[in-house]
Amino acid sequence: MEKEEEKETVYLSSVESTSSITVRIRMDYPLTKETVEKQNIKMTVSSANGKTLASPNISYKYVDKYGNECSQNDIVAAIDIIAHSLPAGSADDIYTVTVTGDGYRTYTYRQLSLEKYSKIVTIGTKESTFTLGDVNNDGTVNSHDQEEMQSALGTTNADYDINKDGKVNIIDLYYVNRGIMVQGTGMAVAQNGSMVAQAVINNIDTAETDLSNVEISDGKSLSDLFTAEEEVTLTKTDSEEISESSPLEIPISFTEPVEMSEIQISTPSNAGIEKFNLIVETENGTETIPYENAVSMARLSSRSTDNVLVVNLGTRKVVKKVTIQVTKTADNETAVIKQIEFVEETLEKAPEAEAAKSQNLTATAGSESVTLTWDKMVNVTGYKVYYGTTQKRLCQKYNI
Repeated sequence: MEKEEEKETVYLSSVESTSSITVRIRMDYPLTKETVEKQNIKMTVSSANGKTLASPNISYKYVDKYGNECSQNDIVAAIDIIAHSLPAGSADDIYTVTVTGDGYRTYTYRQLSLEKYSKIVTIGTKESTFTLGDVNNDGTVNSHDQEEMQSALGTTNADYDINKDGKVNIIDLYYVNRGIMVQGTGMAVAQNGSMVAQAVINNIDTAETDLSNVEISDGKSLSDLFTAEEEVTLTKTDSEEISESSPLEIPISFTEPVEMSEIQISTPSNAGIEKFNLIVETENGTETIPYENAVSMARLSSRSTDNVLVVNLGTRKVVKKVTIQVTKTADNETAVIKQIEFVEETLEKAPEAEAAKSQNLTATAGSESVTLTWDKMVNVTGYKVYYGTTQKRLCQKYNI
């Protein structure tokens, strides 16, 4: 009778977890980055239960409808405001976020728990969350704002110059009128983002997670793979070179299945993982996702030397086990990982503002030319015309 091979005992430890809160502001009116920056949009974060909170690191990202960062003259489709490195992982890690801006209704979201997941909150400027048009800062857009705006028409009073063009005119009044119309519509949407490190560790099934073929160096444990504090170096116990035929495998089994739509692996850009497969076990079976399906992106944080390998699972799946099968690294001897993240929901592509889309566009063919006409847009001082040889290859741009 053959002796059953013993599994390596998996040791886990508690960690100091941090996480983030992202507020995405849908910019529902066609305003350029230059204009939006003048509106002084800010976010503050506080503990909801009275805990002393160090000033969080807050970043601001202005994105266009394609998800690219805006230049000064680009129309902003959304602002992503991220509070980084907030204490997380316990039941009392609960926060309140407040978003303010010149001419906007102040918006506050309370009771955001970071015990298990980071949070993503989406609000809009043409609904009753972060409504544009609250010029008297009374928390709503109503006839009082309208009356004050009408009194300020023709002046240069900065308090009523919503679009920051140096004058108070009918365009500013338009924003107030629209703000009145949308009161009572829309609501903030809060979603779970990436799983907090301690929540992942608490949910690992150590009996089913077999690390007997993997060695974690420098006294670190499996827990360190989820914290982003330091790089973790892994090697194969058989000392063979890492390859497609002899991969380094990191299995992670969960006690309770985890809902996720994306898996992110942070690795050093110059000495990390180069190729891998993901083996994902769900209630419906096992799926192998090859490296070619991953998207590589730079990490937007202080970890500027990290490369983040992002694998979209296609849909949100209930996952019982994930195995990272490393097939190529910088030296094919070690696999270096900074962090593994399991993400429930991600930010969708920023929607295009209704008014930012040109209306009644017509094209008239000429001799080796084409003439375009469209309706003039409110508060827009320039246009970008994209063109190309086919509809799917509009790779040329002309500024007007």
